[in-house]
Amino acid sequence: MIGIVAAAVASLLLLWLYSALRGGLAAAVRDANAPYGRFALAVRNAVSGLSEALGDSIVIRQRIQQLEAENETLRASLLRHEQTVRENDELRMALGLMAEHPGAICAEVVSRGDSGGWWREVRLDKGAASGIRANAPVVAADGLVGRVVRVTDDTADVLLLSDANSKVACVVEDEGPGARGIVVGGGIQHAQAELELLHVVEPMSLAYLDKEAEIRPGSRVVTSGLGGVYPAGIPVGEVRSTSPDSTRLYQRALVAPCVDFASLRRVFVLGRRAPAAGDAGGRR
Repeated sequence: MIGIVAAAVASLLLLWLYSALRGGLAAAVRDANAPYGRFALAVRNAVSGLSEALGDSIVIRQRIQQLEAENETLRASLLRHEQTVRENDELRMALGLMAEHPGAICAEVVSRGDSGGWWREVRLDKGAASGIRANAPVVAADGLVGRVVRVTDDTADVLLLSDANSKVACVVEDEGPGARGIVVGGGIQHAQAELELLHVVEPMSLAYLDKEAEIRPGSRVVTSGLGGVYPAGIPVGEVRSTSPDSTRLYQRALVAPCVDFASLRRVFVLGRRAPAAGDAGGRR
């Protein structure tokens, strides 16, 4: 009997000891695995956050691309609108010019310059077959451009006011009888003969002004009508400054042209008028 009781007690003791050891071992294993579990959780959260971030980044990138495309479309539309406004303004001015000079021939600029330089001449798409003749005045909507120097059946070359060979009898508006003179093109300052793009266009000058005349900066310079080539009253430029010339007998004014020669597209060739009685000095 005692042996049976002892065996039962020993069995219970072994069961208790096994249960205690298993619980302690499981706890130890859990505690040992806890850092790895936290690491796995952190990795899983990081991967999930990265995935969401990548998804958001793709959406944002797509939205940016969409906005950039819309911006380019709006810019192109704005440029077209501005171009239309400019063309409408040019056409309105051209209609006014045509009304002022009946018989003027509208022509397009097809090329600029020659071996002599960008700022000297332009070539038009019309010539003798359209009624254009040599020495005919050429104007744009803003003012005087120059005069025709060579003509073929279908083209005409125009000497620009900016060329040093260009001379036009002019008058400064509202400045009295002493404000008459000759506008001379400044030509080109050749920095390097082989690099035309580096050439600097000199300002035009209004020479032979009466030294006592009070010429104010900002005054408008127009053709005087003397010489028989250019009709009177065509805008030429604006006075920027004045100074005595080298002889000290006259004064000279620097003149900014009314016309932007670099952007010429459409011009009007006027019919040459006969010299009026009292015109002096020959053609200028």
